[in-house]
Amino acid sequence: MRKELQFPFSPGSPLTVPPEFSELRAASPVTRVIFPTGHSGWLVSTYECVQKVLTDRRFSRAAINRPGAPVMRPIIPDSQSVLKKDGADHVRLRKLLAPAFCASAVQGLRAKMTVTAESLLDDMTAAGPPADLVAAFAHPLPRSLIFDVLGVPQDDHHLLEEVFSRLLSVSPDSAEEIKEARGDLDTYMTELIETKRTAPGDDLLSRLISAHDNEGRLSTQELKDAGWSVLLAGRGPLTFSIVNSILRLLRQPELMELLRSQPDLLPGAVEELLRMNPVAVGNAVLRIALEDVELGEVTIRAGEAVIPAILSANRDETVFPDADTFDIRRSPNPHLAFSKGYRYCLGARLARLQLQIALKALLTHFPNLALACAESELTIRNDRVFLAPAKLPVTW
Repeated sequence: MRKELQFPFSPGSPLTVPPEFSELRAASPVTRVIFPTGHSGWLVSTYECVQKVLTDRRFSRAAINRPGAPVMRPIIPDSQSVLKKDGADHVRLRKLLAPAFCASAVQGLRAKMTVTAESLLDDMTAAGPPADLVAAFAHPLPRSLIFDVLGVPQDDHHLLEEVFSRLLSVSPDSAEEIKEARGDLDTYMTELIETKRTAPGDDLLSRLISAHDNEGRLSTQELKDAGWSVLLAGRGPLTFSIVNSILRLLRQPELMELLRSQPDLLPGAVEELLRMNPVAVGNAVLRIALEDVELGEVTIRAGEAVIPAILSANRDETVFPDADTFDIRRSPNPHLAFSKGYRYCLGARLARLQLQIALKALLTHFPNLALACAESELTIRNDRVFLAPAKLPVTW
């Protein structure tokens, strides 16, 4: 019997897909793995099987909160966020959040996103090269936007960044750190909610408070957890999508020049970057089987953990011909970067537009953008959920 694999696999670099995925897609699309917590589960690697896990409601997110449930990393205990809800509860919370991310709301943010991006790049220019693209651009751009959407005061931005840094550890020894960060975040959201009750604004959190206080459409804990889940989902993935996208483009200066001269190719480039770039460790969101389910040639038993490896599915040659080639004209491109089905990412429109704006602004502002160090010198943090260079030194 083959020894169970340790998961997540070592990525090698932020743009590298671990070779284990292609081997598993060919030989064992549903296979047992061991998580950093010591728990075990099933890793699903082909597009067909990953899509089934993402859309089949017998694979539950809410069941992660059950006592003794297997987990890949220490989790926020008793989370009542939309990310950890199933069925009617998930739909109820999703409907409360959806208006902030609908097409018209996202387009209404276009001008602000553009102005913010240009302002950050002007600051980089004024300071002169080299600059750390992570600290100077990729962190503050999505942070500023999603904090404004929710209604977080400017003075609190750096405080929350420190809390989120502790919250996102995947180290097997980080359970206590995550628990403390969860408590700090809960305390902060309680205080912010009370402030906004006194002085509501035109922001998502104020509208959620109204839905709680005046309509009884969510509980107190759901209100607090809705706030932090929006902040977490809106800043981390996009920050590192920007970083990894630029790093990939820096490898192909001729492609950057093509996108400068033909900006209409940017939407397709963004879709291909979303397909190819690993962002989250394991690029997956764990589920728990609610009943026995046949998947591939395996029977997954009720209560067992399942990891739908979206990164692997997005490299499946049966769906994406020449899947390891970066092709900005790839069509169709049915990648699963934003999941699938009724859990499809609420912020997908916002993420797409912000990534387009960020890349266009960078490419236009810096026609000679280049790495300021050898790629081999970049430091990659593997102890956090999101996988990307800790710093990205660039020059122009």
